[in-house]
Amino acid sequence: MLDEVSDAAAAQILEHPELFQGVRVVAEMRRTYPAHDLAGHLVGARTKPTDADRSLKDGVMVNQDTVRIGRFGVEKSYSHRLNGVPGVQQTVRDRRQRIVSSEVTRKPVSGRDVVLTIDVKLQTLAEQLLAESLGDAERTLLVPSVTEESMQHVESEFLSPPEPAHIPVGGSVVIMEADSGRIAVAASAPDFDLSMFTDGSEAQWKAVNGDTRQPFVSRCTSMALPPGSTFKIVTAIAGLQTGVLTPEMPFSCRGYLSNPDEHRCLIYRLDGRGHDTVKLRSAMAQSCNVYFFSIGKNVGSQGMYEVSEAFGLGHQMQTSLPGESKGNIPNPLWKKKAGLGGWSMGDTYNMSIGQGYVTTTPMQMAVLVETVANRGRQYEPYFVERLVDASGQTTKVATPKVTRMVNLKESTWNMLLQSLFGVVENGTAAGTKFSHLDVRGKTGTAQNPHGESHAWFTGFAGPKGAPPQLAISVFLENGGSGGAIAVPVAHKVLGAAFPLPKVAEARP
Repeated sequence: MLDEVSDAAAAQILEHPELFQGVRVVAEMRRTYPAHDLAGHLVGARTKPTDADRSLKDGVMVNQDTVRIGRFGVEKSYSHRLNGVPGVQQTVRDRRQRIVSSEVTRKPVSGRDVVLTIDVKLQTLAEQLLAESLGDAERTLLVPSVTEESMQHVESEFLSPPEPAHIPVGGSVVIMEADSGRIAVAASAPDFDLSMFTDGSEAQWKAVNGDTRQPFVSRCTSMALPPGSTFKIVTAIAGLQTGVLTPEMPFSCRGYLSNPDEHRCLIYRLDGRGHDTVKLRSAMAQSCNVYFFSIGKNVGSQGMYEVSEAFGLGHQMQTSLPGESKGNIPNPLWKKKAGLGGWSMGDTYNMSIGQGYVTTTPMQMAVLVETVANRGRQYEPYFVERLVDASGQTTKVATPKVTRMVNLKESTWNMLLQSLFGVVENGTAAGTKFSHLDVRGKTGTAQNPHGESHAWFTGFAGPKGAPPQLAISVFLENGGSGGAIAVPVAHKVLGAAFPLPKVAEARP
């Protein structure tokens, strides 16, 4: 069997079947991916059926050579919309292979185009920034620069120049519209060329399969890792809601809780000092671990678990993408069922700063801050905008859908939003500050027992004086400091999403 023959050869066979007895020409359609690696994890790919696929599915035998099966991404979750229905033509030939009769017994139904919500410009930029962060591209956008002015904001996390001492092994950028759930960016790195699934060479496949960084895994939705200090948003809410925490309650941080060798702030490990007297806003801005250990101890694991549940953490975000991870929000019952022994105060301390058994996906963290931006109204994230059939008729697939309402005290929302503003105004995320934007968020540096810390930034932004428009989550696996490594990526993407307004030129 030949996989491909020229058009001329195929025409010759069809014109003179008597000369090529037993030979059959089968026309085959092949998917092309002109953008190659753009949004590859989201788009997905399709391949020929395997032996396992050649079975009854929905009452139809999958054995046609022309059928393709969606393997991951939208190609899989929307495969039934993309495929259409193949036509059937019954042809009768005589012994010399001349056509005696031909009848169409089933008319074909064309598949529909699936139009995604992705902003190509922002997606391309995010993927370039990730490639530079991972060392897969020359650093032309992420040029390190530490000035005296920027170092004025150095606190517990931003203690080194942005030039990384080590290279992250993976990363992601998720951006969604805060008031709809519409996904504008879903970038995951390392990536791969989708064209490999149609005409990839053996060398290409060998290189990708040999990449220990797991390029086929979507860091946006399929990888759940400790969120680090970004989880302090949850701890703060639990404290404010229960009354354990009041905004003006002072706390003295000496750099560690009770033992200098454990439960410490990063600033103590690196500089041998604490944050002195802090309140909620300054503790959030400086990412004071000891402050949040104290809040977690007084709130308890159940209080943090309940807030997490209210925001949907520990559950799939219903993105319709296959392979989405739920992450994990632990509690004593979960730990017992998992065979990990009884719950300890150390588990509560770890949970209060997003460590230990707490894991989330970048998509979940984007949804968390989207909900905060909306003061409790949570929209379901969606990737597919509309379907278009062969005639050009459009069917809208998704509309903004509120999936949760998180009811908190008005004072809780107000204080939380002020604290997240402080993180950007004069804290660990000062690198995301713009003169024309209102940006609020939280950095995270999640300790990793298997390597370097994971770097996080998650927040939301919009023009000053306007409601928040975009929620963002930046994650760099084994990246190091969130303030030093994740923040510069967020700054570049937000700057492109909200360019400075043009100033009208003065006319003489």
